[in-house]
Amino acid sequence: MTGSRAVVSDGRTLGMFDLTAPGSPSLVATYAAPAFAFDMAVVGSRAYLACGNAGLIVLDLGAGSLSQAGAYDSPGFATGVSMSGTTAYLADGPGGWSILDVSGAAPVLLKSSVAQGPVADVAVA
Repeated sequence: MTGSRAVVSDGRTLGMFDLTAPGSPSLVATYAAPAFAFDMAVVGSRAYLACGNAGLIVLDLGAGSLSQAGAYDSPGFATGVSMSGTTAYLADGPGGWSILDVSGAAPVLLKSSVAQGPVADVAVA
C-alpha cells in the first residue's frame, strides 16, 4: 500500500485501488505481469515483483498508473523479493539469490549474487 492506494495481485495481474473512500475502493490501474508474480514488495512509489523466469520487475506507482520502471532478468526463477532501502534481495530458485541496486530509474544493477540454491524466499532484518 502506498498512501491512500493499495496494490493487489493474483499473480498474473496487479491492480491499484484508490482507498480514499475505504467503504468503496475503486480500481485505478492494472498491470499484466510478464510472468507469474510470486511475490511483491512495495516501498514508497515503487512495487518490486518476483516474476519467475522474468526475474525482478520494478513498477512505478505514479499518479493513477502502474508502469514498468525497470527490470533485472535473473539467471534462475524468481520467487521472492525483500527490500531494504534501495536494495532488493531476490530469491532466484536454482539460481540462488541476488542483491540488486534499485536506486536509479534504470537499469537495475547487480551488486552480488550467491549461487547456492535452490532459494525459494528471502527476508531482510
